[in-house]
Order: sequence, then C-alpha cells, then structure tokens
Amino acid sequence: MSYRKEIRVDLGQYRQLLPRDAINPIYEPRFLSAEDAGLDPGELVIGVELNGESKAYPIGPLVRREMVNDTVGGVPILVTW
Repeated sequence: MSYRKEIRVDLGQYRQLLPRDAINPIYEPRFLSAEDAGLDPGELVIGVELNGESKAYPIGPLVRREMVNDTVGGVPILVTW
C-alpha cells in the first residue's frame, strides 16, 4: 500500500527575482576567536564541527551573501542560509 500522493506544481506561478549567480558566495571567510568576535549571546549562528574542528557562521552576514565555501576538519563544505 502506497501513501504517496502525486503533487503537480505549475512553474508558471513562480518568477525568478534575481538572475542566476547574482549573489556571490564568500570564498575565503576570515574567523575570529569566540572572545574577539563580539557576537551577542543570542545571535544566531550556523555551527559546524567536523573531525575535531569547529566553526560558527553568524547569520547576520549570511543574510546578504547567503553562501560560504569553506573547509572544516579537512572536508570542503558549503554553508548556506
């Protein structure tokens, strides 16, 4: 017995607001220590921990840039908001 329901989407009801590649990713992020970052204790961040290395990406800058290409713990990652 299948519980899947087919859903059809009319792509004509959507429009592209920005041209392709209009928002440039951050390719070489720079980091500060937690003490020096000056973040509000309630500020949202995206946290990543891989192979013993941890990094935090504040949401504030990601509102404008949306993507960060980085390497954490030797693994290439894409952080997106």
